Amino acid sequence: MSFSILQEYLTLQFIPVDDESGVDKLYKASEQLEKKIRKDRSKIIPLTLIALDPNCYAEDALLMEVQEIIIKNWTVYVNKAGGNNLVTYN
Repeated sequence: MSFSILQEYLTLQFIPVDDESGVDKLYKASEQLEKKIRKDRSKIIPLTLIALDPNCYAEDALLMEVQEIIIKNWTVYVNKAGGNNLVTYN
């Protein structure tokens, strides 16, 4: 597996996964998000800023959109990631 931001988060256990299927589900969600961004490139900068902002608003519409994509692929993600308690890491 090539090194990626996702791999770093998994190594540091920022994204809890009990088995490899959780990682596969996150990869599928990231592929869907990439397709969505390619269709609407105006979201690149706002999504990047949200990803980098440790104080971003948990109910931000774009953040909720990303979470929705993850949940479509991994229905127990919210329970594993801590519900609506948004945690960001620098």
